[in-house]
Amino acid sequence: QESFAEIVPQEVDRINHLVESLIDYARPPRGQRSVVLVEETVQACMLLLNTLKESRAVEFVLQLQEGLTVYADPNQFRQILINIMLNGVEAIGQKTAREGPGENGRRPMTISSRREGEWACISITDSGIGMTPDEIRRATEPFYTTKPSGTGMGLAVTKQLIDENNGILEIQSEKNRYTTFTIRFRRQP
Repeated sequence: QESFAEIVPQEVDRINHLVESLIDYARPPRGQRSVVLVEETVQACMLLLNTLKESRAVEFVLQLQEGLTVYADPNQFRQILINIMLNGVEAIGQKTAREGPGENGRRPMTISSRREGEWACISITDSGIGMTPDEIRRATEPFYTTKPSGTGMGLAVTKQLIDENNGILEIQSEKNRYTTFTIRFRRQP
């Protein structure tokens, strides 16, 4: 009874999260776009991720261009960054579990931003398990996952939020080396 009482609430939470993801994917909330400061949003996301025990294996390296802004819904932009950063933290955790800790017991995740004409580019590069070309191609498909406990909705919702904010997503990766997610948003309306 004790293990049943412990497992059932966890599974209910997991199913609830999956249902919420499906609802968000099927009918994403319409956001209100505004000018959002990239550096401030990245810092807020890092504070949130630092509360996860998995993030202890990660060394965050910031290379953020000062004063860079994007034109996007602030809450959706934050969710996009959190989803991508969380995937990176998990990929680094998987690599650490397989190969042991990196230098100083941590592996790097680099978050950089830069201006490219009318676009603001944010790149998040993890030093985790990487992806094959087929995994890259399928990464944003609903229900596609390579994680044992994944739902396959995180990157699908992320891609949808990027599209809704007129952004562009690019994924580069090399198996067992790294993955880079680059997102581009217009800097002004």
